[in-house]
Amino acid sequence: MDASQKAVYDELSQSRKTGTSGPSGPWLASAPLADAAQNLGRVCRYETSFTQRETELAILATAYANRAAADWTLHVEEARKAGLEEEYIGALARGHVPAFEPGSKEAAIYAVSADLLLHRRVSADHYAEGVSVLGEKAMVELVSIVGYYTYCAMTTNAFEIEPKDLPSGAHPKAPWEADAI
Repeated sequence: MDASQKAVYDELSQSRKTGTSGPSGPWLASAPLADAAQNLGRVCRYETSFTQRETELAILATAYANRAAADWTLHVEEARKAGLEEEYIGALARGHVPAFEPGSKEAAIYAVSADLLLHRRVSADHYAEGVSVLGEKAMVELVSIVGYYTYCAMTTNAFEIEPKDLPSGAHPKAPWEADAI
């Protein structure tokens, strides 16, 4: 590692419980990219108007849509810690629409995220619902969360980072694999 890579590596090692596992490892090939990505990730995960539970909902929807096993494995545990109920995690894991209360923040988060992930845009109805329920600022934040975690998923998939490559204790199967749930 050169000096700039070592500086980002040290920052990642100290600030993330996963260190340089997951997408951060490949990103280190470009120190400026790794630094920018980890900063954007911190903002998307911890510095938005969403609760951790709501953020993890968007992250799990993104991991599932991209079939990113490492991302799913890491964030399913984080979603549980943040209070996302098993019934919703199970629905996401099976590719089903979770039965959130109509008109709730969770329903809007899922609808907007699913549109982005499936169609790469948001339908007029889901956009209107998102702005009404979440607000314009949160819509921007949600698109950013989905976009950032799609980037993470593309990285872990491209570089074949699997759950076994994550810190110990990670579940070895993704939900779309046979008998994983």
